[in-house]
Amino acid sequence: MRAFRKYLGFGLLCGIAAVLFSLTPAAEIAELKGYDLFHGARSFSAAPEDIVLVAIDEPSFAELGLQWPWPRSLHGSLTDALKNAGAAAIGFDILFPEQSRIAEDTAFAGAIRKAGNVVLASDVSLSEGSHFDQAMAVEPVAVLKEHARIGLVSVPLDRDYVVRRMPQTMSQEQLFGEALAAASGREAARIPGGAYISYASPPGSYVTVSYYQALEPGRYLPKGIFQDKIVIVGRTTTATADPEKGVADYFATPFLFLGSENNRLMSGIELHANIVHDILSGTFVERMGSPAQMALILLSGMLGGLLQFRWRPFRSALFTAAASLALLLAAYLLFDRSRYWIPVFSMTLPVVFSYGIFGADAYIQTERKRREIKRAFSHYLSPAVLDAVLADPEGLRLGGIKTEATILFCDIAGFTTISEQHPPEVISRLLNRFMTAMTRTITQHKGTIDKFVGDAIMAFWGAPPERS
Repeated sequence: MRAFRKYLGFGLLCGIAAVLFSLTPAAEIAELKGYDLFHGARSFSAAPEDIVLVAIDEPSFAELGLQWPWPRSLHGSLTDALKNAGAAAIGFDILFPEQSRIAEDTAFAGAIRKAGNVVLASDVSLSEGSHFDQAMAVEPVAVLKEHARIGLVSVPLDRDYVVRRMPQTMSQEQLFGEALAAASGREAARIPGGAYISYASPPGSYVTVSYYQALEPGRYLPKGIFQDKIVIVGRTTTATADPEKGVADYFATPFLFLGSENNRLMSGIELHANIVHDILSGTFVERMGSPAQMALILLSGMLGGLLQFRWRPFRSALFTAAASLALLLAAYLLFDRSRYWIPVFSMTLPVVFSYGIFGADAYIQTERKRREIKRAFSHYLSPAVLDAVLADPEGLRLGGIKTEATILFCDIAGFTTISEQHPPEVISRLLNRFMTAMTRTITQHKGTIDKFVGDAIMAFWGAPPERS
């Protein structure tokens, strides 16, 4: 019972260490990468067909021959074309914060009013100073937003600049995806606090057409491609008009680091398509709360300690690996089937900690026993026999063991007479030469010297016995 409590206690200490580690930025990064792996391991079906993307891409720039920003009357023409093609909702993932020419704004505003299902983008501009942080809303100009819904397009970035979390608003303002759901007449699911995006498909999966094609769908596109669909319009060009901004409107997602064909950035309009899909279907990923996560880490630590009971290298390693894989599999099944994410890295860490601690303790105890044996027997055993004993310390048992052995008793014939006839220094040299030669011969033949008595030597062979 005492040993049981020892293993349980050490496992609990490993769990506490893992809880403390889970609070560090390094642990959070590891958990987020685990989220990416879970997402990549899922099986994906075809992208939802109720969302179509209109890309402001290189072919459109080449076909239209216009510099950016394009005239707003052109966006008005696109709005008319999409509405006539039966689009359920039209979202522009483009900011219109400043006035253009009056005629251009008026033309676009008229198309928005006529369509009645247009969503324009708003954003939040953050200014950081030495003594203050300022957030300012960036909304479309008044003439455009008068007859349009407004949706926030800002997305939160994790520590590693990957988009995993659902956007949140601090006021009554709608998200871009919520506004699109409302404009299409479909009911939007409530977004739980701290929800994560359940990506419906990898990059490049949604039906995407070029802007110039959407301007004339009857000429370039299949009939009914926009019928009852939510249409999102935005840039997918890999360059931006502002060189300081680098890649335009592309984001890192969980697919970026998986080393597959999906290993690329995701365009902003496709990111919003995934968010819209989650809002319409209610398939968010919920993360386990911190109190429950800490409790689970402590429990896994105690489990890890119990798995090391009577520690043996191979057996304990097998138990540790099996327990870690079981925890990983259970976490993945919950993620895949219930969209519930358990940060599994911190959960398996105490199990591995326990194996390492008890393994280190076993190694220290073994080395201590080897040193004690070597110190106790180095004066009596030949190096070969001593090595055999050190290789298998368990072969030494209190009370001894029964074995067949050979014993040698030898001395110098006539030593008494020789001692009487020669001075002490001559006798001393004689004994040294005799003992040295006999000791060398006995040890070379793997014998063990038991004792020296005057001119006599006692040695034996066969103890300790060789183990098969």
